[in-house]
Amino acid sequence: MHNLYPNVGEHYVLRNENTLCYENKAMANAMIADQLPTPHHTIVSTGDCEKPKQNPATVSCRKFWPRSLRFTVYVDVLTTIVFFVIFVSIELGVIPQRKLGFRCKDPSISYPYTGDTITLTILLLGTYFGPLLLIIFIEIVREKSLKDIRIGVVWDHYKELLIGVSFVIMITEVAKAMLGEHRPHFFDVCRPDANEGCTEGAFIEDYTCTNKEYSSWLISDASKSFPSGHSSISVFASLFTAYVIQTRLPSAATGRLFKPFLIAVCLSWGILCSLSRIADRRHHWWDVLSGTVLGILGVIFFTTIFHQKQKNKLHRASEKSISSTMLLDVKNKTAASARV
Repeated sequence: MHNLYPNVGEHYVLRNENTLCYENKAMANAMIADQLPTPHHTIVSTGDCEKPKQNPATVSCRKFWPRSLRFTVYVDVLTTIVFFVIFVSIELGVIPQRKLGFRCKDPSISYPYTGDTITLTILLLGTYFGPLLLIIFIEIVREKSLKDIRIGVVWDHYKELLIGVSFVIMITEVAKAMLGEHRPHFFDVCRPDANEGCTEGAFIEDYTCTNKEYSSWLISDASKSFPSGHSSISVFASLFTAYVIQTRLPSAATGRLFKPFLIAVCLSWGILCSLSRIADRRHHWWDVLSGTVLGILGVIFFTTIFHQKQKNKLHRASEKSISSTMLLDVKNKTAASARV
């Protein structure tokens, strides 16, 4: 490119390689052409182009926590705290649950308590960490490298999973407290005093649990059968992860069978968690069915919203790209006019 004032152009390019300064070099030469009294009078200096150095920590903080988002972050943190307070309050009985009656010697709630095949710890690990590992794996396959994966994309999908699971847990816990139902092992865990010597089939409302072998939490939990929390949580997590696999994992990079295999594994997790609750006599079949329906409805709701968010992001990115291209064309035309 021919430079109208070599000294200015050389200082402008060699001493500062900032992109903005480079793009405006020709325009700067043209604008100062009538203002330089001598060829040695250089107006454009490196200090005018270079940005002052900032603390990297400050730059990083501002990048990820812009001021416009701080209020929403505070609201999210407060909402999370409120959620956990409500959840713990329901589980510990601080928020009282509805006391249910029963029919004397009811065979449907006379099964022995045998524990859980899939414990709460296994359920939470499978729900929270299993999908995260799969999402990271999918992004590695897409980018063909671990170091090239975009953390923002991983977080977008995982964040939606966390919000959805919290939503399903909240509805499940509220339903358990307000509606509830005796579990199939209610008599074995509670041992109500009124169940002895009563007329079979008679409905009893006033009773006291006399079993001292189990904790008060487990005795209270024996009346929280409807709906099944294992079913609602596991079904939501498995279906949402299957949705991510279907929409993000490229079949061209893994073959035609690997994607269906991963989806089948995810769905099997939800089915296994649900059916184990019936096999363990921890829930009635209708409790599991209601929990499954709740998980499916939650997935439909959240995947629809998330899909729309992704479409809006692509649309905004496309508009931004078009605007940038148009701006670059204007700059090029201006530069060409200045050279002439």
